[in-house]
Formats: sequence, C-alpha cells, structure tokens
Amino acid sequence: MKKFIQDQFVAKFISKFRPYCKDKMIVTKPGDDGTAMIDLGERLLLITTDFINATPLMITLGVGGYFDLGVLLVSSNLSDLYGAGGCPFGILLAVMFPRNVSDKDVDSFISGVEFYAKKYNVKIVGGDTKAGEKLALNATAFGFASYDEVHPENGARVGDIIAVTGFLGSCSAATFYFSQKRRNKRFAEFCTKALTRPELPWEVSEEIRKRKIGHGGIDISDGLGGDLLKLSKQSKVGIEIEAELIPIHTTVRELAEYYNVNSLEFAFGLGGDWQLIVTLEEADYERLRNKGFQITKIGKVIEKGCRLNYKGKKIKLPAFAHKDFRFNNLVEEFKDVIGQRF
Repeated sequence: MKKFIQDQFVAKFISKFRPYCKDKMIVTKPGDDGTAMIDLGERLLLITTDFINATPLMITLGVGGYFDLGVLLVSSNLSDLYGAGGCPFGILLAVMFPRNVSDKDVDSFISGVEFYAKKYNVKIVGGDTKAGEKLALNATAFGFASYDEVHPENGARVGDIIAVTGFLGSCSAATFYFSQKRRNKRFAEFCTKALTRPELPWEVSEEIRKRKIGHGGIDISDGLGGDLLKLSKQSKVGIEIEAELIPIHTTVRELAEYYNVNSLEFAFGLGGDWQLIVTLEEADYERLRNKGFQITKIGKVIEKGCRLNYKGKKIKLPAFAHKDFRFNNLVEEFKDVIGQRF
C-alpha cells in the first residue's frame, strides 16, 4: 500500500475544492489560510476546526488526563482564530469517547472544556457525541472581525517586521524533559504547566485587532520554522530571522544547558506553545511594546528567501514542522527534531 503523505493530501484537497469556492462571500479559499473567512456584509465570520492528535502528547508522556484534554481542545481552536486576527465567540464540540470510558473521565473532560471556555470568554454552542473504539476529539471555533482587523497568512508585506508573542520552545522542552530517564525535579512544575495549561496571547491579539495594525499572521501550532515558511509561501515574500532575538524562557534555557541541548532546538521544535506570529509596521510594534505587551521582534519580511542569521552566518531557515503522519506519535516526532543542528 502506498504511504500516505500529508502534504500531498493537502495539495490534492486544495486543487479539488478551491474551484468550488467562487462565491464572493468566501474571502479565504482552501489554501489561503488555515481559518475560513466568510463575508457577512459589515463584518467577517471566521471559522476554524482542529482535531486533537490521535495519541495526545500529554497522555503519551503520562502528565495529563481528560480535564487537560478538554483544555487543549479549546486552546488549539482558539489559537487559530487569534492567529488570523479574529475575536472568538463560540465553539462546537465533536467527541467520540471509548465505550469503556468512566463517568469520572467524561465529567473531567467537560470541566476542562468549561474552564478554558470561561477563561477566554467563549460559549460552547453545540456539537455531537459518539461512543466508539477509541477517543477522538474535534472542535470548530468561530468568531468575528472586520476586513481591516484580520491579518491572514497571505497578508505579510515586504518591509514589515516579524514579531512573536510570549516565549517559544516551552512545549518542546517539556516534551524532551518528560522523555528523559534522568529528570531534574526543579524543571517538573514548569514542564507540566507548559503541556497542560497553555496561556493564549488574547490580550495582545485583541489590541492588534482593535488597532487594525496586523498585516499577516499565523499561530505557532506546528513549529516556528514551519509556520514561518507557511506565512512566506502564502504571502509570496521572504523571511529573515535573527536567532538571538527569539524569546526563550529562562527555565527553558536552564533546562537546555542542564541536558547539553541548544535551546534553539526547542524554539524551532514542533509548536504547541500556542503563540502568534504577526507582521506589522515597526512604529506599531513599538507602541505595543511601550504599552507593556509581551511581543518580541525577531526579524523582517524581505522580498525573497527564507534565512536565519545565527552566530554571524546566514543559514537556511529550519523547516521543522509537525506532520501527523510522519511518526506513530508526537513524542517520537519531537525526539527526531531535538538533536537537529544549526
């Protein structure tokens, strides 16, 4: 049997269904952005959907349960909306529980969903449930924005600065930590939180949306390098990143030093930090910084080429990116990435 290749599937999907999207209401067609945008007249409806991996990372590592899966399902979907400049409104759930699931686990999952839905002020408006052989979790999130508030993947402009929110590499570092036989306990609390309690950058996302200053954007769900390359491809521009500017948490740097790993390997890991990449004008970036928002300039949009400036050398931008069909589970995939050299 021919091996399934995810990129080829996506290309086939786009080529097959994009021609059907001729309606003027459809602003982003398949292949333009991970979030669908529908013109409602005075504003846009933004819609996104996301599955939880068939072998969830936190479950594989033994550091999470059904409550945390509920948290993750909400987070992953809201992150897509923030990445495009949308204001989230509601979520629909589609859940298949194993037939032998306990009432306690179901209640824990519902509580996790409720906890993060309330945290980010979104409503659970409907969905579907099934019983089956294995756990399957999916959600569809939707929100609203005006045309000049969104910053889609194809909106980056030459001359923009490239900025990211929060810290990068925490999830990769946590995955690495829990995969080790020798674990220093001083990193345990930080790494557990990195995997089970993602902090979405809703405040800075809201500020960018209200001030209408974002041009191009994407959430970092599959890895910094891979998502930057998506932005480059969709916007038909180049990317230049300064390695020393990439924000990495102090604890991640300490963990990297303890295990003799380059912390950039974590920053360019396979995502899971649920932070944002946004391109905007330098002056607007400085205003955000002056207001105290946690956002960091890491590079600029150029005409062509994708490179990383590292230790005085210009090298090809690392293209590490999560691919669902590359390995049996996310832990194996993370292990493959950690150890890649710059």
